[in-house]
Amino acid sequence: MATKAELLARLEEIVSHEDVEAAAEAVEVTKEAYESLVASQHQHAGQPDSEAAPADAPAEGATPTAIESAPLHDEEDKRFKQLLDAYNQRVNEIRRRKQKEEAANLAAKLAVMEEMKAMITGEENIGTAFNKLKELQERWKAIGSVPAQAYRELQRDYSHLLDEFFYHIRIYKELRDHDLRKNTGLKQALVSDVQALALMDASSAASVREMEIHPEVPG
Repeated sequence: MATKAELLARLEEIVSHEDVEAAAEAVEVTKEAYESLVASQHQHAGQPDSEAAPADAPAEGATPTAIESAPLHDEEDKRFKQLLDAYNQRVNEIRRRKQKEEAANLAAKLAVMEEMKAMITGEENIGTAFNKLKELQERWKAIGSVPAQAYRELQRDYSHLLDEFFYHIRIYKELRDHDLRKNTGLKQALVSDVQALALMDASSAASVREMEIHPEVPG
């Protein structure tokens, strides 16, 4: 079993790492080992000399006390608790900052979704709509993580908006194609009318010329 000094050195090495959240498991294992050692030492200290076992030997029935609330019996206990407090403070600060960032990211993604809604209902030009969608998707991807509890609902609503976008695009395309077919039909009808008028004009002109060449002789 490790000594207090060894566990203290181990904790110092662990908490010196930049990624303090990744060290959480190692910190907890070291903390539990230290607390068990302290409990074991105090149990042995209460036994008669003839029954005393080595101070670092595990003792059956020894109940560890959390170092945060346990009496600090020596400088090693004090130093261990100082390191643990400093570590917990760093972790809490990182988590608070992460929560703040995730809340801001959630607000940013909700804003993107509002822009998508406005585009879906207001933009009828298909090319413009696709360009805007591409821009919004790039902004969406660039935004960082959101709170875990909001992730699933957010993704569901985003996917729903994409489905709605493509549904509206399909409707706009069908309407556009219908208008084109309608306009083509109108254009063809107009051309036919113009051609018919041209034929009528040509026929009338021919009749006039015929009358000029062969004027009707009164009876």
